[in-house]
Amino acid sequence: MMAIPIFRTRVAPVLDWCSKILIVPEEAPPDVNASREIGVQETGRFALMRALRQQGIDTVICGALSPEMLHYGESLGLRIIHGIAGDIEEVLQAYRKGELDRPRYWLPGCRGQRRYKGSAKCTGVTESSEPGLLNMATGGPGGLCICPQCGATAPHERGIPCSQLRCPGCSAAMTRKIDN
Repeated sequence: MMAIPIFRTRVAPVLDWCSKILIVPEEAPPDVNASREIGVQETGRFALMRALRQQGIDTVICGALSPEMLHYGESLGLRIIHGIAGDIEEVLQAYRKGELDRPRYWLPGCRGQRRYKGSAKCTGVTESSEPGLLNMATGGPGGLCICPQCGATAPHERGIPCSQLRCPGCSAAMTRKIDN
């Protein structure tokens, strides 16, 4: 099953503040009867992620989301494809065809390859913002990615946020350490 936060007939621009989510069977043909819409309660964003996982959601396709939501969702085992914009039916068709990385589905201000096909190269309008993560600074091209769990490090690669890398030792999401 997959979940898509919605605003009218489009992917909602920010998952953290959405009020409705469309639940769609992963293998079902694009059929209105196969999908269901749920309202989001004001119980907290982390509770939303837990509730999605408990309902059997494996994949979340969304616009922007906070780094905390991204890390928490991934720690629950959710596959989160972010930086996506567009009409829901078109986005679903593109996802099923493997074409969601086309520019027409990019959230404005985000360009480059989408995460769902491997390592991300989605950079914002400036080099100082991560895609879909609400203007979090990356600190430029240098520095290291470090695991907050075990301390393993890897060189930071320009255009690939550390938060999108997994530690080779313990599989935790990496964080950015800037060289001073």
